Parts: sequence; structure tokens; C-alpha cells
Amino acid sequence: PQSFWEFVLNGGDAIRPVPDARKSLWEPWPDAGDFPGWGGYVDGIDRFDAAFFCISPREARHIDPQQRVLLELAWEALEDARIPPARLEGRPVGVYMGIFLDEYWDLQRYAAPSQVGIHTNTGGTLSIAANRISYFLDLKGPSIAVDTACSSSLTAIHLACRDIQTGTCTAALAGGANLLLTPQTTRGFEQARMLSPDGRCRAFDQAANGYGRSDGAGIVVLKRLSDAVEDGDAVCAVIHGSAINQDGRSRGLTVPGQNAQEAVIEAAARAGDVSAAQLTFVEAHGTGTPTGDPIEAMAIGRATGDAGCLIGSVKTNIGHTEAAAGVAGLIKTALALKHGILPPSLHFDQPNPDIPFDELGLKVVTEPVSIPGPAFAGVNSFGFGGANAHVVLGSPPVTESVGYTARARMGGDSAAVEEDGSRGASGQLDVTAQLSPQILVLSARSSAALKEKASDTASLLRNHPDTPLDDLAAALALHRSHFDHRLALVARESKEAAQALETFWSGGVPDRFENGHTGIHATPVAFVFTGMGPQWYGMGQALYDSAPAYGEALDEFDRLFEAVSGTSLLEVMQSGTSGERMADVEVAQPANMALQWALAAQWRSLGVDPQFVVGHSVGEITGACVTGALSLEEGVRIIYQRSRLQKVMQGRGEMLAVGVSSDEAEKLIEPYGDGLSIAAVNSPVSVTISGEAPEIDRLQSAIEDRRLFCQKLHTGIAYHSGQMDGIRDDFLSSLNGLSPSKTPIPLLSTVTGAQTSGTDLDADHWWRNIRSPVLFDRIFEQIPGDGEALYIQIGPHPVLSAAIYENLAQHDRGGHALATLRRDRGAWDVLLESVAKCYVHGHEVHWDVLVDPPRTRVPLPPYPWQKERYWLDGMAVLPCGLDSQSGSDSPGRPAGLYPHPLIGPAVESSVDQDARVWERAISLASHPILAD
Repeated sequence: PQSFWEFVLNGGDAIRPVPDARKSLWEPWPDAGDFPGWGGYVDGIDRFDAAFFCISPREARHIDPQQRVLLELAWEALEDARIPPARLEGRPVGVYMGIFLDEYWDLQRYAAPSQVGIHTNTGGTLSIAANRISYFLDLKGPSIAVDTACSSSLTAIHLACRDIQTGTCTAALAGGANLLLTPQTTRGFEQARMLSPDGRCRAFDQAANGYGRSDGAGIVVLKRLSDAVEDGDAVCAVIHGSAINQDGRSRGLTVPGQNAQEAVIEAAARAGDVSAAQLTFVEAHGTGTPTGDPIEAMAIGRATGDAGCLIGSVKTNIGHTEAAAGVAGLIKTALALKHGILPPSLHFDQPNPDIPFDELGLKVVTEPVSIPGPAFAGVNSFGFGGANAHVVLGSPPVTESVGYTARARMGGDSAAVEEDGSRGASGQLDVTAQLSPQILVLSARSSAALKEKASDTASLLRNHPDTPLDDLAAALALHRSHFDHRLALVARESKEAAQALETFWSGGVPDRFENGHTGIHATPVAFVFTGMGPQWYGMGQALYDSAPAYGEALDEFDRLFEAVSGTSLLEVMQSGTSGERMADVEVAQPANMALQWALAAQWRSLGVDPQFVVGHSVGEITGACVTGALSLEEGVRIIYQRSRLQKVMQGRGEMLAVGVSSDEAEKLIEPYGDGLSIAAVNSPVSVTISGEAPEIDRLQSAIEDRRLFCQKLHTGIAYHSGQMDGIRDDFLSSLNGLSPSKTPIPLLSTVTGAQTSGTDLDADHWWRNIRSPVLFDRIFEQIPGDGEALYIQIGPHPVLSAAIYENLAQHDRGGHALATLRRDRGAWDVLLESVAKCYVHGHEVHWDVLVDPPRTRVPLPPYPWQKERYWLDGMAVLPCGLDSQSGSDSPGRPAGLYPHPLIGPAVESSVDQDARVWERAISLASHPILAD
């Protein structure tokens, strides 16, 4: 719409000589060179993105280009309306298309009957122009093709409005198309002396001498105003009323009737509870014919009164688009009301002396004119057989800009928020949108289209550097469809985003960028709840301040924990110095679980659910709660008792991570007897050893002497070692009454190294979870399926990344280890990067949870169609204009399309328009030669 608006506002003239490309399309017709030399032509009408609409090349060749362009415009209209088409699937949405020429059907039936195939009739029948849109978009409302000649599209809009008002449909796509596919129709209008020699419409001018025929197509999206406002749609204009009628017996079938035209204007105004005298402007039918202009001017003047009315015609810019003329005039008028400016009408030099302009109070707009709102305007459209239509439009309503909802996420925290873990002095979160991390998502039907889309979006950012990045991110997420070829990037500034998109377009791999092609199903997700690690005060604070699901889950955990402990864990987590490590096990363990529970809730609120769950050591408690094996209340009870009892052991032991296999680790600790234990087998080349602090120091020294990897974990407690035996009885007695349940989601236990049913997670299991080694490596033998998976680590830091990749390599499996938080980075930066990975692997993210609606309208680029040529090529040009089927060796016939005496006729492949397949039954009766 923007390019069309700029074109008419700047007085653009689309009329030109017939281009060579169009002449070549007309060649199959006899006397193809005998046609008027001027008109309005759209380039590339023989090209179409068939793959996008799931249409085979064979079928695409037989589909009328008018149907094809309407499919594209239906999609673009919904995109411009910020309505992802998937939201309309299965709903009572109507499709009303004006169309009255079936020249492409004629081309197959009469100029080239050998081209007739199984798709010829559906490709050419006018009704399918509407039906095909309904079919592709799965719309269940009325689907009607309208033929009233040049008033077809405005009549279609009238019918759509009527059905929306009566409740027949809730919304509608309405418009029309007109493409000049043969010279014959033009020749007929020329013989009727309707056409201008130079193809230009001089509406209401003394030199008016007919109109010029033009290609054209347009579609508008219609909804009840109340629904559009409630849905936050961008309303371009309001249709207040519409009407249709017929001239009846005028002075001739094609001679307009003034009284009927006047009546249809007044009827449309009454339908909208508007007086025709209130019309500031009327977009006239305005073809520029000596007969039609005076009649229409008299009708407009008498209907609107002598108070004064401005008139003009878009046909002076683009010619007469016939079936699409009404929607063209409506779109121009709607945009004029939206912008408060009337574009000029062209070619008006001397007023037509047969029109009493002053008496009628009419004035042709010859320069852009400001129209203060609110204002009303009318649109005329008349068929050459006397079918009239009029629509009364009004200025769009003034609506308040969309605001942010409480605690909703729109990228509203910066890294500093995570680092200091606090709000500003006012108590409100400091939102600096341009400096907050944003996730930008793009998708397309093909990799080529995705690259072009990335380039178009980069151009948008370069050409409009003031575009708020958060609004762009929201518009891309909420107002565009999500296809199989995807990319996602995280950025803080527009320049950074533009550079990343340009790098991708040129074949590079930007930072903080993901792209991929999704399969039939999304890549499975595993929630991996990490064990004890670098817990710190203030961890997750940015999420608590800005993510409702996270905050609510953390509050829920805190209520249960306070009930059993008498202490608010949340207050403790927020009371320490931000960034300082939690050293007290009685705080660190419950805080770790609380964080994990809230992070899992956050992931699920985003639409990312696990297909299986793993819990490393203490993380298995959270895993059991998330899978439903335990209630959260039971999980809180376990973590409270565990941390309370293990606190007694703090300061007595230590743990050491070592880069060796479990067998090698057994040999390393053998000299130390019971002083050391294997606490965890994380991968084939990574174990953790636990025991008395002096023994750990000795072992570390010995390993370093052998130049093997080792690192002390500074836990202060020898988890999963013999030191734990002292708390066994107290721990078991504290868990009396647990009621574990069967898990609806597979839980792979690192206690047993196998999947658990859930019902066996009793007190004894949780004791073994404390005492036995963590068998993290073994769960990779139990992972369901044999494809790749996304392993989302849920905890304060992704401590298991290396182990995950080592295990995947060991079992020759694909996968990705993702983080939810990182110790040294902002929470939203890390989370959004992992959301990006999930998105490109096919997960349908709940964007309305992650982003708020854009505060400003962002002019997103339209879908980049990947068009290829689909036309009835290879047709013979015969003197009679027909390629009759007599014989198989007629001159000029393309080889391979006609019956062969042995293998029969060729059938075009449905997937490759250049391939042919022959099929014929052969028998002794049909081919006696076979007996030889």
C-alpha cells in the first residue's frame, strides 16, 4: 500500500506502450500484432511462487494468472493487516472476488486445445478465483466470485460488508483482479469506440476521449470496527455504508443512467447513517469517456448538493483496471483518509464544457489537498452493463497506542538489571528498550526466500534507523507467519541486527544467530536439571522482575518453603550481596531448586515442553516435581530436609572434577581406601571424586603431576561419599508419607541410570540420590528415539555442557546443549539465545508471553515471492488460431506432447514442468508386431 500511495500522491502515470514481454504472451492468438499500443501493464504476470502455495508446476501452468495474483495479494493483505493467516484457519471468514474475464481459459480451450488438461477447468473457471483462496487459507465463510464487469470488485466489497453485518462471516477478504491476457478483448472495446488512443483516462476534461485498459488487482481485509479495535488492528478507514443497484432500461445497454447513479450514492450514505452532503470527496468511476463523465458528474453533484464536493479518479494514474477498478478507488480513498491528504487527479487541463462544475459544486483535485479529519468520502464504481456500486468511507478512529502490561516481557531489562538484581529508586523496572536484548525471528518457505527476507529486513533497519528494535521484534513475532526455514538473532541495537542479517545474506555466520530448517516435528527437548554449582545471590532476579510465569512459580515455591522452614527463601536470595556466591548449603540447595522450578515454569509458558527429563544429583528432585512424580510440596520437603542435614557435614569434605574414565578413576582412588569415592560419572571422560579434604588435596597433586585435567569444586561437602552415611536414618525418617506417582513425562534417573516409572521415587530412592554416585553418563543409553535433541540445562549455570556433548559423541547422537542462565551474563540475553535455538528447531514459541504488542506500527517488508515462469509455452501459431489435433506431425507442434504410435501421448510431470512421462497399455491386439 505504501508504494501505491506514494505513486498516486506524487502524480504517477502508469500508462505506457505495450511491453515486449506482453506481446510475446499474446503471440498464440491470430492477428496478435493488431492491438492498441498503450495501456497499463504489470510486469511478470507469467511468473508465480507455486511452491509457496503448495501447487505443482503442472497445475500452476494451467492456473489463470488472475487467480495466482489474487492468492499472493490475499497473503499480502493479511500481512499488511498484521493478521497471521494461520489465525483464520477454520473460521467463518469470507472471500469475495471481482473478476469477469477468463482469457487464460480461452487460451487453453480455443487457441491451444492440446494444452487442455486435468487442471484446465479449475485453473480457468472464475468461481475458483475466490474458492482457491478459501481453500489455501482454510476459510469457512462464503466464497464468491462476482462479475458485474467494471464494478465487480466494489460490488464484492459491498456483499462482504453485508455478510459481516448479518453475521454470515466474521471477517472477509474482498477485492478483484484484471489482467490483459489477450489482445482480442481490447480490440472489441476499441471497435466500440470506448478506448483512448494513447491509453490515458482524462476524467472530466474537455479532451476526454475514452479510457485505457490496464492490469490491476487489489484486496482489502474487512472486519467489524469493534472487532478490529479490540484486536488491536491498524484501521486504515471505516466503511460506513454501501449500496448497489442497476440502471435498468437506459438509453442503451452500455449507456450510464444518471438517476440510478445518484440513487446508489444516496442509498450508500443512508445505509451508513451519513448524509451524502457530508461527503468531502468522491472517488469517481471517472473513465474519461465523453458520454460517461457528464452523467456521473451530474449524479455526484445532485447527490451531494451544492455545498461543494471534491472529485477525482485513480484511473487517471493507472488506467481502467475494470474488475479491479472499484477496489483500486477504494484503496486510494482509504489511504487518503488515513493520511488526511487527497492525491491529485491527472490530465485535467480544461473542464469538460458539458459539466456545470460551479452549479453542481464540484471541483477536480489537481494538487494534493489536505482534508482535516474526521471526514467522509464516497467511491463510485459502475459496470458497463449498468451494475452500479457505491461505498461511503470515513476516517479511521483515533485509538490509544498499545501500552505494556504489568510485568510483561518486551525486552525490558538490560544486563545491568541482572547484575545488580534490583529495581530503580522508584521501585519500577528501568526499561531501556533500545539497549535491552531483543529476539528477531524471520521465516520463509525456502532458504532463498529466507535470505531475501533477511536482506529486506536489514534494509528496513538501515533506511529507518529510528525503528524501535523492540517493536520490530514484536511485529516479526506476532504479525508474521512462521514457516519451516527459520532464523533468529538476539541483538540490542538496530545497527547490530542489520549487520547480522547482512552477514547471513552474504553467506556468513553472525554471532548470537541461529538458522535452520524444521522437520515435520519439532526437535525433542530434554530438561536437564543441573546439580549444585555456582549459586549466587540475586540469580534470576531480572526474570523475577519481568517474567510473570517465573515470578509466580518462585512465589509458589517460597510459600511452601516458608511453611516448612519458617523462613522466606526469596528474602534470603535477595538479601545477600548481588553476585556473591551462596556458601551456605542450607540456602544454596533450596535456592537452586527454587530457581529450577521457576525456570521450568518459564520455559513451559513459552511453549517449550520437555519430551523427557533428567536431573543431575539434587536436580533430580526438581525433575521429579516437573514430571509429576512428586508434588511440589513433597519436593520442597525433600530439599529442606536434605539441605538441613547436609549442613552438618559442611567443611568436612571436598570434591574434585577429573578428566578420566570411571575405570581410570577407580584405579586413581584405590590407594585411598574409604577416604575417597566416585561421586559422579558425568561422561566417558569425566568423573567427580568426593571425600576427605586432605585426601582430595593429595589426589589433586598426584593427578596434576600426571598432567591430567582436574579442578577442585570448592563445595565444602563430600557429596555422594561415605560421609553422608551419618545422616541416613534422620533423612529417611523425615520423609515418611511420600506418595510418588507415575510420571506422564519420562524421567531418566541418574540414581539408577535408567527410566523410572515415578512410583519408585520413595524415601529410599532419595537416600540413594544422596549417597550413590550420579550416573549421568548412563542416561544417554536410555534416551528415547535416535534423533537429535535439545538439552536445556535448567540451573544457574550450564555446568553440564561439556558432559552432554561428550556423551552424545560416545553414542553417535546429535544434539545441542542449551543454557537458561549463565553466571556472567544477563538473564534475558542467555534465555533469548536458547529460545532462538528452539525456534529454528521447530518449536512454536508463545510469543505473546515473551513480547508485548508493538507500540508503533512497523512497516514490515512483504513476503519475498520466489517466482518462476508458469505459462502455456510451446503453443503453435496457426492461421486459424487453433492447434487442431488432427494427426501427430502438424508443423509447429512442440515435440513430445503428441501421441506416439508406440508409447502414446506424453504426460507432463507434476513436479518438473520440463519432464514428460509416457504411459500406454500394449497388447497383441493393439500391436500385432509383438508376436514376432
